[in-house]
Amino acid sequence: MATKTLPATGGANPTTAAGMNDARDQRDARIQQLVALTATLSGEGFASFSNYAEDVQGNVLWLVHELAADVERFNDTAEGYGPKGQDHG
Repeated sequence: MATKTLPATGGANPTTAAGMNDARDQRDARIQQLVALTATLSGEGFASFSNYAEDVQGNVLWLVHELAADVERFNDTAEGYGPKGQDHG
């Protein structure tokens, strides 16, 4: 699977087609990162993960949470909405 690195932006402008495409690209990149990361936490990868110190495990799970939150935020923007409950369309 090909991956691409996207520059960090201040957030896509959901009122433009370019902004929505940028949000979709960022969402898709975060989904790929999240899938790759969770693959290391399941199956045989979990045995390795469980050998790390609790603080490392906690930080990895925090990263999973943050990536999932990014996906949700970029998805809302890609669909023309800002934060939950705020319609920008």
